[in-house]
Amino acid sequence: MTVNHGVNFQFADAARTLGGPLAVALLIGLGFRLGAGLGFLPLPRPMLDTDRTVIVHQADASQRPSKAKVLLIGDSSYMMKVDAARLSELLSVDVFNLGSVSILGL
Repeated sequence: MTVNHGVNFQFADAARTLGGPLAVALLIGLGFRLGAGLGFLPLPRPMLDTDRTVIVHQADASQRPSKAKVLLIGDSSYMMKVDAARLSELLSVDVFNLGSVSILGL
C-alpha cells in the first residue's frame, strides 16, 4: 500500500497566514517612527552594546535632579559591586552611584 501525502502550497496561503501579523508589526513600527518624529515619543537610543548602554544611562542619570548627599564616581567596580540603596541605609543619607565602564575618564 502506497500513501502519498502531497502538499499543495500556494503563495496565497502564505500571504493569508503571514499577512495579518506582518501588517500589524509594520503599523506598530510606523507608529513608533511617526511618534518619535513628531516629538510624542523619545528618539531611539543607540543601544548596540553594553558599554554604550551604560554610558547613555549614566549620562542621563547625571543630568536629573537628585537629593543625594554622597556621589559615587568610579569604574565598573562601583557600578557592579556597590549597592547605593544599601549604602544609603547604612549612612542614613541618599547615595547616588555613577559608576561606569573603565574606558571612560572622569
